[in-house]
Amino acid sequence: MSDPLTGLASRLMLEDQLASAALRAEARQRRLALLYIDLDGFKAINDSCGYRAGDGLLREVAIRLLTIARSTDTIARVG
Repeated sequence: MSDPLTGLASRLMLEDQLASAALRAEARQRRLALLYIDLDGFKAINDSCGYRAGDGLLREVAIRLLTIARSTDTIARVG
C-alpha cells in the first residue's frame, strides 16, 4: 500500500521492508542504513500558505527523493 498523496511507500510497507532488510543484512553480515528526513517548519507552511501548498511541497520532495534513489531503496512517507 502506498501513501495516497505522494505515492511513496506507507509506514506499514516501510516497516515490512525494514524488517526484511534487517534479516538479510544480518544473514549476510552486512550493515544496514536508514535515513530519516524531517521537514522542519512544515506546519508553518500549511498555516501560512495553506494545505494545497503543503501538499505540493510533499509531492515535490517525494519526486526529488525518488530521482536519486536506487531501485533497491525504499522511500516512505511516515508522518
